[in-house]
Amino acid sequence: MRRVRKLSKYSKKRKFYTYLSVTIIVIILIMVYFNAIVNPVILNTSESKVRSLTLKAINSAVAEVVSDSALYNELVTITTNDEGDVSLITANSILINRLSKELAKIAQSKIENIGQQGVLVPLGTFSGMPILVGRGPNVKIKLLPIGSISCTFESEFTQAGINQTHHRIYVNVESKVTMILPVENRTISNTVQVLICESIIIGKIPSTYLNSSQLQDMLDLIPD
Repeated sequence: MRRVRKLSKYSKKRKFYTYLSVTIIVIILIMVYFNAIVNPVILNTSESKVRSLTLKAINSAVAEVVSDSALYNELVTITTNDEGDVSLITANSILINRLSKELAKIAQSKIENIGQQGVLVPLGTFSGMPILVGRGPNVKIKLLPIGSISCTFESEFTQAGINQTHHRIYVNVESKVTMILPVENRTISNTVQVLICESIIIGKIPSTYLNSSQLQDMLDLIPD
C-alpha cells in the first residue's frame, strides 16, 4: 500500500510539472507570436490611421488660416526695373511669422482633439491574422501629442513660358504624435506640405531668387 501511495504521489508531481512545463511553453509561444506577428500589424495599422488623421487636421488648420485669395500679394512684393525685369523680391517677415504662429497653434489644437478622441482599431487586427484584420468591434487606442508643431514657408520657381515664371509658395508643417499602445509606445513624426498661394511673374528673375527654396531667405538676398 505504501508503495502504491508513493507511486501515486510521484505520478501527481510528475503530472503537475508536466502541466507547468506545457503552460510555460504555451505562454512563451504566445509571446513570441504576439511580438513577431501581432505587434507589427497593430503598430502599422495604428500608424497609418494616425498619419491620415494628422494630415486632415493640418489641412483643416491651413484652410482656416489661409483663406485670403490675395495672400500672395501680401506675402511677396515684386519690384521691376524700367525694362520690366524683376530687380527685387521681398517677403513680408511680419506676416510670415504671424501665419506660422497661428497655423501652429490651430494645428496643435486639432491634433490634441484627435488625441482625446483616440484611434479606433478593429479587434480582429490584434489577432495578426490577415483574414481577421479590419474585422470585429473597435478598440480605442490612446494618442498623446508631444512637442511643438513647426511651420516653414517654401518657394518654388518653375518656367511657365518666355520671361514668365510660375511662383508657388508652400507651407511645411512638422508634427509629432505619440501612440500609447498595449504593446509599446511609438512616436510618429509627420511632415505635411500644403500649397497656400501661387502667381505668374512676368519678366526675367535673377538666379539668386531662383536658387532659393525658403521664403524667409528672400529677406537676405541681393539680386545678381
